[in-house]
Amino acid sequence: MGIFEKVMAGMGIGAARVEITLEKQVYRLGEEIEGKLIIHSGGEDQTVDKVYLNLKMDAKQRSEHIVRSATTAQIADGFTIKANSPPREINFLYRLPYYIPVSSNRIQYTLKVGLDIKNALDPYVMQPVQIRPSLEMEAILEALKGLGFVHTPDSGELERDTQIFAFYPSGFMQGKLAELEILFNQNKTNLYLYLELDRKAKGLSWLFMKPLYLDDKHSRFTIPSTELVAGGRPSIERASRMVTAFIQQEFNKML
Repeated sequence: MGIFEKVMAGMGIGAARVEITLEKQVYRLGEEIEGKLIIHSGGEDQTVDKVYLNLKMDAKQRSEHIVRSATTAQIADGFTIKANSPPREINFLYRLPYYIPVSSNRIQYTLKVGLDIKNALDPYVMQPVQIRPSLEMEAILEALKGLGFVHTPDSGELERDTQIFAFYPSGFMQGKLAELEILFNQNKTNLYLYLELDRKAKGLSWLFMKPLYLDDKHSRFTIPSTELVAGGRPSIERASRMVTAFIQQEFNKML
């Protein structure tokens, strides 16, 4: 190929292109995204430095519109795409971290998978995906729902990088609590549950302005994952007993 063809390929004209297929479009925190990247060659040899995955978050929070990368990873090493060669397939797995916010009406995700090619436009493809709470988080959230706690309009919003769930009681603790705020943190073995009980609806504490920087004003409970998940399903009844005890314990401290 001549210089003209190389320039055109660098501009993305006649260069390699990609597409992906995903096993599904809905994933939980901690779950693996499994997919296949299909690479179609162009009319010019191109050297790929790496294949990358980028989970892009689009969040609308009050008057702020946030668009940023939630997490990124290299899913394959570099290689050379030969001109006019047959399509190349790359299977990939990527485990979602536990620390990213979950999807909501105001938080949406797009999965971007592409090729990093020097001196050329990177071919990529984007696919909307939904991120749901982990099974452990779902056990707690469903338990709260069963106890009559209802999400406030701003529940699930971000305060800096921290997602906070806020509820008002319509059953258990109705007339005693104005608001309950919950923050989750998690690893492979434990769910860390942070509670703030509000009798006067003061709103968010300044402590939530920095992610996970908490002190004794916020109660932290460590719950082993085995206590919240059984047989691949959330243990809602067990979570309900725990949550009831935690909230009652903290409310008694306020009396």
